[in-house]
Amino acid sequence: MGCKLLVGQNLDCLIDSKTDIPVPIVRVIMKQLLEGLRVMHGKGLVHRDIKGLNILLHSPPESGRVIIKIADFGLVKHQDQALKSMKMTVVG
Repeated sequence: MGCKLLVGQNLDCLIDSKTDIPVPIVRVIMKQLLEGLRVMHGKGLVHRDIKGLNILLHSPPESGRVIIKIADFGLVKHQDQALKSMKMTVVG
């Protein structure tokens, strides 16, 4: 599967496609997702709505790379504050 198939999709769409996802791509996606969550948690933010629909997949033209972006911060909560409203915000 080439990166061209990933452009403009979310992780849920990729999983639903029933396409065999190569292990190296799964590793890249998971590594970036975990790193994004680590950074968020380091800033005291808890996403509270991590799901395939909120993991956006991007591949810059002719780069051969997959980049994920965590989206939909509508339920984000700061560990020290009340519920924050940041709907439709994208990080990454």
